[in-house]
Order: sequence, then structure tokens, then C-alpha cells
Amino acid sequence: MRDCYRHPGQATAIACARCQRPICTSCMITASVGFQCPECVSRAPANVIKVSSRNSLGSDLPPVTRVIIIVCVGLFIAGNLLGIAAFSSNNLAMQPPYIAAYGQWYRLLTSAFLHGGFLHIGFNMYALYYLGPELERLLGSRRFLALYLFGALGGSVTSYMFSSVNTSSVGASGAIFALMTATIVVGRQVQADTSQILTLFVVNVLIGFASPSIDWRAHLGGAALGAIVASAMMSTAKFGRFASKKISPKELISLLAVAAVLVAATLYRDTQVLQILGAN
Repeated sequence: MRDCYRHPGQATAIACARCQRPICTSCMITASVGFQCPECVSRAPANVIKVSSRNSLGSDLPPVTRVIIIVCVGLFIAGNLLGIAAFSSNNLAMQPPYIAAYGQWYRLLTSAFLHGGFLHIGFNMYALYYLGPELERLLGSRRFLALYLFGALGGSVTSYMFSSVNTSSVGASGAIFALMTATIVVGRQVQADTSQILTLFVVNVLIGFASPSIDWRAHLGGAALGAIVASAMMSTAKFGRFASKKISPKELISLLAVAAVLVAATLYRDTQVLQILGAN
């Protein structure tokens, strides 16, 4: 990402469709094709709509991004630093035996809000701070929340499907990878330069394969869900702009279909895990 030419220090992946200068959500104006900067619009008046944005990356975070960061940091402090058992990995991590034998499906989601160490939470929260605000403003808070949660679940279910039954997995990486692929999907829709985020995505995928302690399955699962959900959402947008802040019936049907696949995959894996546990 580059800095907005009018607001130095505010990272953005969107560029003016005419002059190609980087513009943030506070500056971009919806035109007939893509977004344009205020200068290009003033030089060639057209039927354009200003995209409202009360926040910027350098000031207050949008609500969903802010709440997710607070929850993740709060759980890290409670579980890792204060040692409160209710918020520990033992009770909330993605652990196949507990999911299959005791029906603790909630672990597939709660594990995405836990982290193993300072480096782990530091990287994921910085990535969320970097990617979340602009994406949330473009999609709207409701769509962004749905994207994040489906990315988290996609990562956890994929890890559950293809990892050892002895695996214990935590982290928001699946959701973060969902934000990366969603940014690429949305960026191409609004004619933004996605080369940097694509490079970041590839590098992090390779890092995941290189380290045995990193759950690359969750990365790929989250990335796939991010691309699928973002594509479903953007199919209802016109020139990167949604008609309503509410999730449309078409989007809801797509999300329910994805949810059904995740449920079916989890049920199938439950039977496999129970068979493995029974054999042991």
C-alpha cells in the first residue's frame, strides 16, 4: 500500500482511476468508472457521489476493527498474562478431540481470538490494523464482520479437517488471510493497485510452509473463504459502492451456502476424529 497523496501517513490500496495517485476513503469519489480524486473530479465535473467516511487510518478505527483488536488483546492479557483458566487455550483453542467428542464447536471460532505469544498477537493485530479500516469502510461494518468471522471459521475448519487429532491451534491468522484475499478482490473491483498486498499474501503463505509451528492449513482456508465471501459481496456492488449498509438477500443466501459447507465439513471430520479416538 502507498500513502494517500493528500493525507501522508494514511495507507491505501486505492488509486484515482484518472491520474493513478493513491487516495484514501476520505478523498475518493465514486465516478462512472472506479474512484477519482477531488482534483480530477473538479477538473471534469460528472455525476459523482462522495463516499462518506468519518474516520481515517490515522485517527479512530472503525467499530468492528476496533472491537476485534480489543477482544483479542483482552483475551491475551486474561489468558496468557493473568492465567485466567476460562480464557486459556485449554478451554478455547481448536482441539479436535473436544470438538468431536464433546460437541464443542465453539472452539472453531473462539480459537481465532486467542494467541500464543507476543509476536503472534503483535503480527496479527498489526495486520488487522493495517488491512481492516479501509476494507471495513468500503464494505460497511456488517459485511466486514461477516467477512472476518467467515474467514476465521474457514481457517479453523480447514485446520480441523486436515490436521492431526493432537493439534491445538490458536490465532487470528485465518481471518487475517481472509482480509488479504478480500482486499485483492475488492481492490480489483475498484481498480486499485493490489500488487503490494498480493506480494504480502504470497510471502506469508511461503513463511507458513517454511515453519512447522505455523498452521498453514488455517492460512489457506481463511484465504479461500475471504476470496469467496468478498466475491459474493462485491457481486451486489456497483463501481465498488453498495446500495445499502444492510446485507442483501443475495449476499445472505451466499453466506448461508458457505455456512452449510462448513457445517457439513465439520460433521464429516467429527466422524473421522471419533473413529481415530476409538481406535486408540
